[in-house]
Amino acid sequence: MATNKRLQQTPKVLSKKQRDYLSSLQTLISASSRSTSVTSATLSTNTFTELKTFSAGISSTTGAFSGVLTGTSTTASTSSVTGAVIVAGGVGVAKDSYINGHKIGRGAGDFDTNIAIGRLALGNNTGTSVTAIGVQAADVNTGSTVLAFGYQAAYQNKSNNLVSIGPGSGVSNTGVNNVFVGGNAGTSNNAANCIAIGFNAGANNLGGGLTAIGSAAGAANKVGGQFLVAIGASAGYGNNGYGCTAIGYVALSASCSGHRNTVIGSNAMDAATTATNNTAVGAHSLGAVTTGAGNTALGGYACDLLTTGSNNVVIGFESDVAAVGDTNSIVIGKGAVGLGTNTTVIGVTATTSTKLFGSLLITGDTVSVATQKTPASATATGTKGDIVHDTNYIYVCTATNTWKRVAISTW
Repeated sequence: MATNKRLQQTPKVLSKKQRDYLSSLQTLISASSRSTSVTSATLSTNTFTELKTFSAGISSTTGAFSGVLTGTSTTASTSSVTGAVIVAGGVGVAKDSYINGHKIGRGAGDFDTNIAIGRLALGNNTGTSVTAIGVQAADVNTGSTVLAFGYQAAYQNKSNNLVSIGPGSGVSNTGVNNVFVGGNAGTSNNAANCIAIGFNAGANNLGGGLTAIGSAAGAANKVGGQFLVAIGASAGYGNNGYGCTAIGYVALSASCSGHRNTVIGSNAMDAATTATNNTAVGAHSLGAVTTGAGNTALGGYACDLLTTGSNNVVIGFESDVAAVGDTNSIVIGKGAVGLGTNTTVIGVTATTSTKLFGSLLITGDTVSVATQKTPASATATGTKGDIVHDTNYIYVCTATNTWKRVAISTW
């Protein structure tokens, strides 16, 4: 390779600085004046206006490269002092950069309030104040004030004020002021002011004000299902009722359109379709109800026979109404069973004594004492206030172990 003749015509008198510069420049030119490859060079000042490829190394105190700088070394970096490029100080980069296939920078739009980390992160974006971390995170995004973390998190998001953490979370979201955490959480959400945490939680939701925690909790919630609180796997799935609460595995999960149901317990009200204003607390409580309204069931499997009846109160483990369509039946006691519509049962056959404090007002016209009893004598054991009867007399205990009686007859 020929030496540049003009540089060989060195003036007779040069300063030491000039001589050092020319010596350095000749080293570079001799290696690369007709080539785009430089194996090694050390310069005090250098400027490249065309593509240069470095197969070994170059060190410089000042450098300006207006073309493309390419290194052919494939040495991987394992620390800040290893690799094909080693920089002792900081590095200032004005545009998006790619490291091992992943982008670091501002993404599309080049807004200085945005941060993009990952291949295709913020690849197509018009929003500002967006932080996107992950492959295709917030890609095709038009919303502002967005945090997207995970593969395709907030992909194709169209609204503002979104926190989307997890692969596929917040995809195609159109609602504002939402928080989605978990794989596919809030995907295709079309409502505002929602919180969904868990895999597929709040996916395909249309009801505003949703709070969903658990796998598929609150998923497919309809437009009518505003303000649903769903906690537990598939809790409140497909709900279309206003102001409902579903807590527990598959609680209220049969796409019910009834309003203001409060359901706590695994499988509680999991068959309800249009049932409304019910309260079910306990696993499988009101588990068969479909259209009944205004029922209250407290206890595991409580009132799990009822389907269409309304206004029943059933309290106790495995306590139940007498028939699927009973109305206004009150049943209290573990395993207690009602007598039918408009009846009250307190206790079970094993109950031997019931104590009521205060006055007892009976508005009906009949008091029934099913079992007869005859005291052995006027001084038989008894407690003041006891009343019993047999075929001929009514007996009243007026004091401890003191009985009086009155004869009864036909007419």
